[in-house]
Amino acid sequence: MLFRKRARQVPVSLEREREREREQELSVVQADSIDHLLADWDVTFIKMDVEGSELRALHGAEHTIISKRPRLAICVYHKPEDLITIPQYIRSLLPEARFYLRSHTYGIVDKVLYVIP
Repeated sequence: MLFRKRARQVPVSLEREREREREQELSVVQADSIDHLLADWDVTFIKMDVEGSELRALHGAEHTIISKRPRLAICVYHKPEDLITIPQYIRSLLPEARFYLRSHTYGIVDKVLYVIP
């Protein structure tokens, strides 16, 4: 068994287990919808990169998207289905909108859907 030098020596395997437990701890974060937070604002642009929660965030911005018609820049690379479900959802809100897909790096990451109402 290996040990690291510390005031109190702990087996490396036990130390790694404790690190994994700390990484798995969840933080509670309060969130609110764009519709609620920006109801009185003149929204002209929405950019989203919320690590796979883009579709949920778009649902929370539905009224703003329909009524204010902002330009959108939405990341669509976190989940495989995002490339299909996000444009479909936005199309249901803005049927006449123009869609552009851009990859900001080589490969499958950093794909952004741009929407012009």
